[in-house]
Amino acid sequence: MDKYTPQERAEIVKIFIENNRSIIATQRKLCQKYPFRPVPHKTTIYRIHANFRQYGTTEDRPRSGRPRTSRNAENVALVRDSLAESPETSIRRRGSQLHISARSLRRILKTDLEIFPYEIQSVKKLLPRDPDQQADVNDEVVEPVTKTRGARAAKLTKITKTPIDNEEEEEQPKKSTRAVRNKADPPIKTESKSKKKNSKENGAIQPDENGVDENKGKETKRNTKRKVVEKAENVENSSVTPKKKKIVKEDGKKDTKKAKDTAATNKKATAGTKEAKPAQNQTSTKWNTIDFGNSKKSANGETNNFKITSWNVDGIRAWLKKGGLNIIEHDNPDILCLQETKCSEEKLPEEVTDLEGYHQYWCSSDKEGYAGVGVYTKEEPISVVKGIGDKEQDNEGRCLTLEYDKFYLVNVYVPNAGRGLVTLPKRLNFNESFKAYIKKLDKKKPVIVCGDMNVAHNEIDLKNPKTNKKNAGFTQEERDGMTDFLSDGYIDSLRELYPDQEEIYTFWSYMSNARAKNIGWRLDYFIYSERIKDLICDSVVRSEVYGSDHCPISLFIHF
Repeated sequence: MDKYTPQERAEIVKIFIENNRSIIATQRKLCQKYPFRPVPHKTTIYRIHANFRQYGTTEDRPRSGRPRTSRNAENVALVRDSLAESPETSIRRRGSQLHISARSLRRILKTDLEIFPYEIQSVKKLLPRDPDQQADVNDEVVEPVTKTRGARAAKLTKITKTPIDNEEEEEQPKKSTRAVRNKADPPIKTESKSKKKNSKENGAIQPDENGVDENKGKETKRNTKRKVVEKAENVENSSVTPKKKKIVKEDGKKDTKKAKDTAATNKKATAGTKEAKPAQNQTSTKWNTIDFGNSKKSANGETNNFKITSWNVDGIRAWLKKGGLNIIEHDNPDILCLQETKCSEEKLPEEVTDLEGYHQYWCSSDKEGYAGVGVYTKEEPISVVKGIGDKEQDNEGRCLTLEYDKFYLVNVYVPNAGRGLVTLPKRLNFNESFKAYIKKLDKKKPVIVCGDMNVAHNEIDLKNPKTNKKNAGFTQEERDGMTDFLSDGYIDSLRELYPDQEEIYTFWSYMSNARAKNIGWRLDYFIYSERIKDLICDSVVRSEVYGSDHCPISLFIHF
């Protein structure tokens, strides 16, 4: 902190408070303001701010007058008296008795009494003692007996030693491990070396002072085994069975009827709960339960005679395995537009290419497994154009234009802004090129644009608008791009017919069971020229059709 002047310290406190006490923001601002000074460490910032709050100044806290001894002389006297009365008491217990914290007690022992608690083996030895007093042979000597690992203090026990006689000293009796385990058995005392030698010379086993033989340990071991066997026999013969024991039949077989019954009931219960829960990431479609017809009329009072269906399949091979191609049999559209096929034209499956009754056209990306669009049409078009006339965009297979007698059909897969908006500039460039391309076509014939536009235009078009304003598909730049495109004389078919209807989505994430909860986005559109507005009968979202993370949409027209 010495390298910062008082003015700089005041500036550090000011910036720290203005940025809501954020260390990173404070360091960044200081780096901008003082580019040639070292950036203060976070602990330095915290210390300067703490001094300012406590003392009203940014200067360091004065430490020269800090006492080395305890401030309270009464506590020192209490601790000294307590040590004299009970030297073996632990620090925590002594602190609770004297109403002094353990930290303060350690400081008193170390600074005032010059006793280091972590070096204590016998507090009585460390107390001040009369130098003239000498320990006699018969005095009690306190010796530490260590506890198990992790003990904070040594347990003090008193051992009294007696004068050693000239006679032969007997060894202390040692307990065997077997005798320690069986606490009920009496302790086994071993004979002295001299007695053992005499017994071996005489060739006989003599009892010791308590009248216990050497083989007592072996007998106790046998007795314990017999007791265990007798207890087991008593339990088997007794009529009362313990609560946690299994019920045993007379023939020795276990009674498992109750267990089987409970298992069966648990299975039924789990089966019932599984049926009640909606399937996560459902892929199969119940085609027979869906009505693909439509009886709504156009503004001219005419029923539909032409149907266009659009579907982002998210990989045509995976879509085919999930039964997505069955939509042609059940929906029977006049034109079926597919986006994000992710397959080159040479590698398309035979089931896709060998489809009777339809002409098919494909526009694939130069990069395998990326983007790609395709169209099935019953009526052969006048012409087919791949791309939008932009060399930088057309190698990704994102647009396919079919010309008919009364209109242009444009099947498009707009680029995604990407995670972290890394491809947002590319997306905005595509918007400008696509807008200019559609404007040229609209001067010749009415245009019907369908496909994945990769944008939720308004807040009503997604479930959670507030938390997605900075995510791809709902940024202000993408939404403004859609508004700018529609302002050139085009209509969003769904919002034209259902402007206020909520929770109409065409895309759901595979994560968190989003589709079953209907947490989705409306990214797929039918957009047409204003001059064919009166020919449109209805615009439908087929959310009950599975096979992709998108669902198909259909436009009903009367030509």
